[in-house]
Amino acid sequence: MTKLQQNSNKQWDVDMHTELEFIEKVFSTAQEEKSRLNVAMRQESRQKRNAFIASLLEGDVLDSETSEDVFAENGIHLCSNRFCVALLKMEQSGQLDKNMLSFAVSNVLEELFGETHRGYVIDVAADRYAVLINMDNHGQAQSAQWLIERAKTFWQDNFGVRFTVGISTEKQGMAGICDAYTEAVRAMQYRYLFGTGGIICYQQIKDREFKWPQKDRMTYAFNDFMTEEKCDMERAKTYVDECLKKYHINSDATLDMVECFGFEVVNNFNRYISQMGQ
Repeated sequence: MTKLQQNSNKQWDVDMHTELEFIEKVFSTAQEEKSRLNVAMRQESRQKRNAFIASLLEGDVLDSETSEDVFAENGIHLCSNRFCVALLKMEQSGQLDKNMLSFAVSNVLEELFGETHRGYVIDVAADRYAVLINMDNHGQAQSAQWLIERAKTFWQDNFGVRFTVGISTEKQGMAGICDAYTEAVRAMQYRYLFGTGGIICYQQIKDREFKWPQKDRMTYAFNDFMTEEKCDMERAKTYVDECLKKYHINSDATLDMVECFGFEVVNNFNRYISQMGQ
């Protein structure tokens, strides 16, 4: 009893507890502490893994000859050197709050991809999720799309949650992950052309893809416009004209360019309004 008191920092009061009751209390407290520590360690490990994946998607992690070790150190055990990325945009939230939705998306996708490949999910925005897919050596790239389709059907049927998905082509090695994410983002830009709620593969749009010049300058201009304290209709029209010129939207623009320009402007407005809390 003396050793238990010394090691547990709990005092045995003979007037309140029998020896057996005191022993049970010490063991129960120890088990609760062990469970709490295990949960904290899992959360910390997942946060570390998600931060690593976010860095991979943004191209902030340099390729390495010992890339398997780098992945393992961050809680990812590779089954091959083949990767693709899927980007999910929530179109309809159903009855789940944000935390429950994030939990459902992560668990369903990671379990499904665990059947043949491996999938790791991170939140990239309030209504967007990115999935880093590590393809099995013998698996077909098309199976990733099939697994995403299964997940979409599950969320729609059980929770009323609806997603649009952009999927990259298959890439090799750590350095290819950033390119895969870029492809998934570009595929998602076509969600209004292909219709929301579907799956858009970069393979479908790569031959018709276009690039807007001076996009960074346009983003800075957008930021200046959105942070002005006073703005009238004439200033807004002038800004729209500036955007059209910088994106080269004129009578020679293709329908794809016009549609995706509209998407880009609406998406920017949504992001800024969300950040402003209005």
